[in-house]
Amino acid sequence: MSEETGELRHYTGLRGIIVTAISVSLPCYVLVFNVLDVPFRMGFYFYPEAYNAVFLAISLVMLFLLVPGSRNDLKGLPWYDVLLIGASLLVTLYIFFKAETIALAMNIYTSSFEQVLGLIAFLVLCEAIRRTVGWPIILVTLIFLLHAKFAYLFPGLLGGPVYSWSRLAAYMYLYDTGIFGMITEIAGTIIIGFIVFGRLMIEVGAGKFLSDLALGLAGHFRGGAAKVAVVASAFFGMVSGSPLANVGTTGVITIPLMKKIGYKPEFAAAVESVASTGGMLTPPVMGAVAFIMADFTKITYGRICAAAILPAILYFFSLFVQIDFEALKIGSRGLPRNELPSLKKTIREGWHLMLPLIMLGIFLMFLNYEVLESLFYASLLLIGVSWFRKDTRIDIKRLVRTFEDGAKSMLMVTPLCALSGVIVGAIALTGLGVNLSALLIDISRGNLLMMAIFAWVVIYIMGMTVAVIITYILLAIMVAPAMVELNVPVLVAHMFIFYTSMSMFFTPPLCPTVYVAASMAQTSMFKAAFASMKLGIVCYIIPFVILFKPGLLMIGSPAQIASAAATTLFGCFILASAVSGYLQKRIYFSHRIFLSTGGVMVMFAYDWKFIILGLAIVLIAFLRHRRSGAEDRPQNT
Repeated sequence: MSEETGELRHYTGLRGIIVTAISVSLPCYVLVFNVLDVPFRMGFYFYPEAYNAVFLAISLVMLFLLVPGSRNDLKGLPWYDVLLIGASLLVTLYIFFKAETIALAMNIYTSSFEQVLGLIAFLVLCEAIRRTVGWPIILVTLIFLLHAKFAYLFPGLLGGPVYSWSRLAAYMYLYDTGIFGMITEIAGTIIIGFIVFGRLMIEVGAGKFLSDLALGLAGHFRGGAAKVAVVASAFFGMVSGSPLANVGTTGVITIPLMKKIGYKPEFAAAVESVASTGGMLTPPVMGAVAFIMADFTKITYGRICAAAILPAILYFFSLFVQIDFEALKIGSRGLPRNELPSLKKTIREGWHLMLPLIMLGIFLMFLNYEVLESLFYASLLLIGVSWFRKDTRIDIKRLVRTFEDGAKSMLMVTPLCALSGVIVGAIALTGLGVNLSALLIDISRGNLLMMAIFAWVVIYIMGMTVAVIITYILLAIMVAPAMVELNVPVLVAHMFIFYTSMSMFFTPPLCPTVYVAASMAQTSMFKAAFASMKLGIVCYIIPFVILFKPGLLMIGSPAQIASAAATTLFGCFILASAVSGYLQKRIYFSHRIFLSTGGVMVMFAYDWKFIILGLAIVLIAFLRHRRSGAEDRPQNT
């Protein structure tokens, strides 16, 4: 967890009980004050800033108790962490007690005391980020803050009004435009709700059930272990929505199995890395970015889940096809059935654990329930069905452990969201987002494809340094409005940024999922990263396709949706074969070029003339490939 050590402090005795109580209080606070809305029912109104302040206070206290500042701080609690805990409580509880006054006063300036508190809050958040995520995000935040202060010195569209430090402090610290604003509220409601639900699913054994189900379904096919990784990651992504958690859970099983049946270590790591990244896109539990997208766009989370279905299918389909071709190339057979879990037994013993997930999907995508309300009912159902079997029952002890684990999972997310609020506030104050959108339209000369390429380059550059959440927020503010100006639907513009940002999980140099998977496979990170880029090729292409085929996001008539799905699916298959270099037998490089060209044309084309031309190129390349002297595929079952 810690950027410095990767470890958390462990407490025993009375200290351990206190730390556990603080951790458990975080999801309990969300349950009582937001889900059940107890204060409102008792006649009290809780200002959003006050709610966010308490949530951030508990989160920061936990962080400085558990996450050491250096490798020398793992044992015991140093004096400066006690000081940081005190500072965290001071700056957050001040907002809690003054929330009503601040909201009614509508004052755009701060007192000297409040300016000092604002500075302390910023420094405390920076230290929290340093310990959990690292320096790059702090530097990016400082750049935007300094721009907000000195915008009047910048020329043209980069310029802005003159603001005093007092005005800046008020905007970033006191009001809902900064630290205690919308993004912190998302962390304190939707994100923690999904994380606790996911932890609850894992606690009752849903993770093992999904892994066994994937083994039973795909393990006996050729290249079975790799296909298990894809199926298991797709299943597990429905529960966790976290690529890193996905790698850590399924990778320990699938990577050794892949190596055992003949896959190279770097390929095994790449399969797990790319498959796990797809969990962000798999409904109903998607990544944190999807929750922020729902708030930014005011589109229901259920609608976003529905829009993600076809892109998720295309993502895993392409990966599955490439794995199958790789299995043919190396002559890999499936795992013996006697080494696999019984599919019937697995379903018989664990089917009930999927009922809450199904219920959650129905509530979100079909009945349009509020997210937290859906999670609450799904969690109650999960606790109920857990009592169907003795080994899955959720008792008080396991519930406490789930709440504690869920709270610890927020240690990185909460300060990141709070600091994101500072960036959003700085951009809003100067109007930089609107100005850069206009500049982007001007540079691209109104050409959507050129603008999308510019956006991809920016996402890649930012992906080398900052977290996906920050990347999405900045692009959602600066790029999405420019795309909307070019008549791109709001959902399409934001999904372009979301889908593109996913690729940063396995694109070097950052590629966090590759680091984890490569360490498990005991192979070179760079070899695994480049193999991941091949396997995840559609993650670079589909975002551009949806700009021209919004039917992939369930936008348009049934005929448009079906046409977009069919042509893109075919294009994905051809592209996957060209990238893997195999289709019935090994493909010559020149034939791969023509297959790739035709496949991409079919994927992008929305006019039947271009689709037919793409199909013709594919057909010619395929016929030439059939007549070529490339070696036949190995005989395999």
